[in-house]
Amino acid sequence: MQAIQITELTFRIAEALKIAFKEESIRLQHAWWILEALLKKTKSELITENQVVYTAELKTQINSWIGRIVEHNEPIQYLIGHVPFGPLSIKVEHPILIPRPETEEWVLHFVKQCMDLHLHKKEKIKILEVGTGSGCIALTVGHFLPNATIIAVDINPLALKVAQKNAEKLKIKNVFFVESDLDASVPHDISFDLILSNPPYISIEEFLELDCSVTAWEDCNALVAEEDGYQMLNKIAHMGLNRLSKGSLFSAVGLPSIILEIGHTQGKLVQEKLDSLGYQSIKIGQDLQKKDRTVSAHL
Repeated sequence: MQAIQITELTFRIAEALKIAFKEESIRLQHAWWILEALLKKTKSELITENQVVYTAELKTQINSWIGRIVEHNEPIQYLIGHVPFGPLSIKVEHPILIPRPETEEWVLHFVKQCMDLHLHKKEKIKILEVGTGSGCIALTVGHFLPNATIIAVDINPLALKVAQKNAEKLKIKNVFFVESDLDASVPHDISFDLILSNPPYISIEEFLELDCSVTAWEDCNALVAEEDGYQMLNKIAHMGLNRLSKGSLFSAVGLPSIILEIGHTQGKLVQEKLDSLGYQSIKIGQDLQKKDRTVSAHL
C-alpha cells in the first residue's frame, strides 16, 4: 500500500475533473468533497493528517466517482448522499431537488429573526410548507421552532419518502408530511400562521438552458412552472387568502406570514400580484449575490 500526500491526491482529482468544470476553485471543492465523503473525515482532519494510504480500493472508488461526474454529469450531492443545510445534514436522492445555498440563506435568516423574538418558546404556531421536496425547509424551521406544528406538502410521493427519512434521521417530530397538490389534501378547517414555499418558478426555456447536471438528474417538475414560471407562485398567493390566519402571530411581531422563493427577475411581478390580492408590507429579499430571492408579506 502506498501513502500519498493529501494535497497531491486533491490536485490529481481536480485535474481529472477539468472536463466537467472550467473553474479551478470548483474542481478543488469537488475534490475535497470526494475525499471527505470516501475517507469519512473532515477537510481539517485530512489537512492535519497530511497524507492518506492510497489503497487499490480507494483508487477504484475515486475513479468511479470521477467517471460518474465527468461522463454522466451526476451531481456530487447524489454521490455523497447528503448536503448541509444550516445545522442539519439533509439526505438527498435522485431525482429529488438538491437544496440550494440560496434557499438555505433565507431560511436561516428567517429562523434567526424568529429566535431573536423568542418565537421558539411559543406554542400553537401552525406552519404550512408547500412543495417540501427533501424536507429541508420544514425540518430546519421545525428544528428551531420545536413547539410549532408544521405541515409540509408535496405532490411527489418519492420526495415525501426522502423527507420522512430525513425527519426520522434528525429526530424531528413536529413536522408532518402530506401528499397533496398544493393544500388540497390538508383539512380545510386548518388555518396557518405562516406559509413557506420554494416552488417551481422557472420557465421551460430557462430549464433547457441549465447545466446538464440539473436537466438530466433533477426533477423537472420541482423546477419548472407554466405561465413563464409564475403559475405556482400565483396559486400559492391565492391559496394564502384562505389559509392564513387573520392577525397571525408572525404579523403581530413584524414578521411576514408568507415567504415565497422566486427567480431573480420575478420580484416586481410577484410583488404586484400580492399587492393586488390585498397583502401588506410586501418586501423583496435579496441573497448574498444581491439577487432578488424572496418575496414576503402578510395579510
